[in-house]
Amino acid sequence: RMVDLWPQEKRYWSSWAALLARDGQERRAFEVNTIMYVEGMLTQSDELMRLAQYYSYYDYPYRAASIVERALNAGRIEQTPANYTALAQFWRGAREWERALPVLHRVATMTGAGNDYVKLGEAHYQSANYIEAEAVFTQALSRSDLARRGDAWNLLGMVRYEQGDYVEAIEAYEHGLEHEYSRATAQGWIDFVEQAIAIRNRAIEWPIRVDLDRCTTHVEEVRRGM
Repeated sequence: RMVDLWPQEKRYWSSWAALLARDGQERRAFEVNTIMYVEGMLTQSDELMRLAQYYSYYDYPYRAASIVERALNAGRIEQTPANYTALAQFWRGAREWERALPVLHRVATMTGAGNDYVKLGEAHYQSANYIEAEAVFTQALSRSDLARRGDAWNLLGMVRYEQGDYVEAIEAYEHGLEHEYSRATAQGWIDFVEQAIAIRNRAIEWPIRVDLDRCTTHVEEVRRGM
């Protein structure tokens, strides 16, 4: 009733949204926050990030990313690594890898953290930028703070495989074997790549064998003709 009587009073809208959320009515709280945003009532960094999280939670990551990106550019959301990381996650959730790339690059540059370089490398991989992905994964592995090195080695193997560097890919996967959590994936990829190498070798050998058979047949025909 207070919102109906004083629709321009932000504090009543905020109280209503908070009460709805506390009562377990998150969807309605989200709708109230959306109305506040449309009416220009959400101006604080934490308010805008909360709205974006709502959009992401209800499977609208593209809208969440658009809100955060616009607010970051306007200076209404603090330009911190955490907020840029959230923006990148929203773009990744929307499968907008090309739009996530510059954000992830900014985060990795700001933090210098190995895990952030891995995320950047994954975005390059998803965008089929394999040369860039290999360079970034290599950079991530040079960081002492990298949490799951085995996973990074497996990712490096994947981008090398995509470039046709089968032997180098296996070398990367062998490092993945050194960690229990990444061992099964690494071994599966090694088996797969070794099969690919065998198939490629057979494809190379086949025309040679055909030519040899033709030569042998021709020699035999000549011999008989003599």
